[in-house]
Parts: sequence; structure tokens; C-alpha cells
Amino acid sequence: MFARIVAILALLVAAPALADDLSGQWDLRAGGVAMLRFELHPTPEGWKGTWQRPDHYRTEGYNFSKVTGPAITSDGSGEAQANGDVALQFDDPHPHSRPDRVRFRLIDPAHAKVVLDGGMTLRLSRSTGGPMGPWDSARTYPIDVTRTTNPDMTRIFKADLSDRKHASDGTAARAADGRRARTQQLLDADALDSGEDFEHAAAVFQHGEAPGDYLKAHLLAIVAVARGRPSALTIASESFDRYLAKIGHADAPSAGSRWASAGRSASDDIARASNPEMTAIFEADQSERKAASIDWTVLSKADERRRARTQELLDAGALNSGEDFEGAAFVFQHGDAPDDFLKAHLLATIAVARGKPGAVWIVSATLDRYLERSGRPQVLGTQFQSVAGGPMTQDPYDRTFASDSLREALNVPSLADQEVQQQQFAQRARQQAAQRAQTQPAPQGQTAGK
Repeated sequence: MFARIVAILALLVAAPALADDLSGQWDLRAGGVAMLRFELHPTPEGWKGTWQRPDHYRTEGYNFSKVTGPAITSDGSGEAQANGDVALQFDDPHPHSRPDRVRFRLIDPAHAKVVLDGGMTLRLSRSTGGPMGPWDSARTYPIDVTRTTNPDMTRIFKADLSDRKHASDGTAARAADGRRARTQQLLDADALDSGEDFEHAAAVFQHGEAPGDYLKAHLLAIVAVARGRPSALTIASESFDRYLAKIGHADAPSAGSRWASAGRSASDDIARASNPEMTAIFEADQSERKAASIDWTVLSKADERRRARTQELLDAGALNSGEDFEGAAFVFQHGDAPDDFLKAHLLATIAVARGKPGAVWIVSATLDRYLERSGRPQVLGTQFQSVAGGPMTQDPYDRTFASDSLREALNVPSLADQEVQQQQFAQRARQQAAQRAQTQPAPQGQTAGK
């Protein structure tokens, strides 16, 4: 009898652990169909998995496009991490491809997150089975995701509004400090999810006093726009203008004047045609950076011509779609002066507002580059550079400004993933140095190698 009771208790204790396990089959669904499928299971040697996906696709974290080919399958292996994540390395079946490092984290028994190689985070749900494909290469598949609004964040926002209507003494200021602190706690805990959450959080930080409060409000508002809250564009513009004024960049082009009527969310039913010339400029910008050998003097002159022509299109009101503004942002991101990067940042924000939520990454990169070239630390960690031929570094970098949950919302890798990137840069540099040493002739009287 006693043994039976012990066995029953053991099952009761084990049941939650089994329910909260990452083992099983997980899908990412987009446009109502399975796009990625992972199957994970623990073994005595560690975790094993398979990954099914289309042969070719593009994604920026919000949509899948140019999806072609049959489903391909990769095998992976790895281990559980100290924080509960499961990290696997999958073989890439394409020729000359390196393995994909993928990390999984459980949200609840029915949902998980997957962090792809490069830091993009996507949501998974328990698979219901069914076929993978076929897919339509001409179709854009929006990622299926249901977001919930945090009631605690809603209460904080309502209290903030109420105090601004009825209170004006020191008590209200202390309460505002407390609301920002609590909002930061929710952000750090990854407890903000919906566009409404991020818009409310942006409003709370906009009522701060320090430059960092306004900059954080700006980024939170952009996430809100990307998640279907176009009204947050007002906060994004006003808070960024306040930030620029606080840091002494009063002569900067006003974000508000540029964004006042620029934004519409991806849910709007307005079809905006892309400018084919802007598309061609952007494609040239990208293709010239993929060449096996780059003459940077030639590329710099071509970049300058592209910026000049893009500015002419912008001045003529010839940029229309989110794709237009995203392409223009990349062109100015490859500029030389801080104002080029600032303009790129404004253009990227308009791209998000005009239905390109995946442009949140170039929003982040342009901001970091603007800060860096203005003599300030970057705040998200998108910029790696080598000084005088030395190792790659992100410094100066304020790693405390943004939580990993905000980075994730902006399609930026976490601090841990950035450290992996840093190690990969270092490994690549060592390999290149070794290759150069092997190809250089040995000094007279010596033999290269052993």
C-alpha cells in the first residue's frame, strides 16, 4: 500500500515536468499553413531533433515570402542549457552551408520560442500534424500569432493618464517614477506582448525626464506600430524629438514633421505601389556588397550616387510603399555622416508604419550607427567594428539600456547571442590569418608549417 502511494505521488510530481517539456512536435504557421516544423526529444546522450522547412524562403520575422521547393529535413543534436533552453545544431543540406545553431525556449505547455541562427526569434505552437507544403512562391505568408494584452500594463497606463489629468504635486512625480520602474520590470520579464502593451509602455516612458526615457519610449512605440498600433507613431516621433533636444541635437530634422502623416499600419487596406527605381537602387546597394571582392573606393562613390538619387526621389514625393522607405533606409545607412544615419532611421520608421514590420531591424541598426558615429554608445548591439585591424568590438556599448525582450521585439539578437557572434568573428579572423600564413612564402632558410 505504501509503495502504491509513493508511486502515485511520484506520478503527480512528474506530471507538470512532463507537461512543461519541450519534447514533441512544434510548428510555426504562416498564412494558415505549416512553414517550419521541429521535432525534439531527449536522449541519454542529449537532445536530438529534426527540422522541416521549405527548400528556400525569406523571412524578416513577420512574414514569409518567396517560398519555393519541397520540404527539406535536417537532423540536429545538442543539449539543455542552464536556463532551461535547449540548444541544437542542425546540418544544412544546401552545398557549402554551415550548420544552423538553433535555440528553443518553452513559453507554456502549448507554445515555445525558437531563436534562429543570427538571433531572430519566432513563436511555435504544438503541431497538429498535416503536410508541409505545397507553397505559392508569389504569395506572402503573414506569421500566425495571437498576442495578449497584459492587464497590469493597462492599469499602469490608466493610472498614468489619470494622474496627468488630476495631480500636479511631488506625489504624482513619485508615482510616475514608480510606474516607469514597474513597466521596466514587466519589460525585463518579457511580460509585454501586444501592440497595446508596447504603446502603453511607450507613453509611460515618454513622461520621464532623462534622455534614456525618451529614447526607450521611442523604441517601444516603434514596436507598437509594428504590432498593429499605428497611433503609437505619434509617441515615436514626439519622444525622439525630445531625445534629440535633450542630447543637444536641436538642429536635427524634426521626426514629428517627417512622420506626422507618414504612417499606416500593415492592417490598412490602402495598397501602396513600390517605386521600381527605388527597388533597383536598393538591389544594387545589396548586390554590390555580396561580391567576392569589393573595391571599397569604388563602392563608396556608388553609395554616394545612390544616396543623391534617393534624396531626389524623396524630395519629389516619389517614395510611397513600405518597401520604398525600407530600401531608402538601407541606402542612407551606408552613408558617411551622422545625419545620413539619422535620416536612415527616420526612413526605416516610416517603413514600419507603412506595413513593413520586419523593418524594425534596420530601425535598430540605424539608431545604433547614428549614436556610435555621434560619439555615444550604441544601445542595442547591432554594430561590430574593427579598429586599426584589431579584433571586432561593439564598444562603446551601453548593454544595460535595453532588455533582451526589447531586443527580441526589434529582431536584434540577445546579449548571449551577440557574444556568440563576437566569438564567430574572432574564429573567422583566426582562420583567415592562418590561410594568409599558409599562402605566404616562407623566409629563406625556413620551411612553412611543420
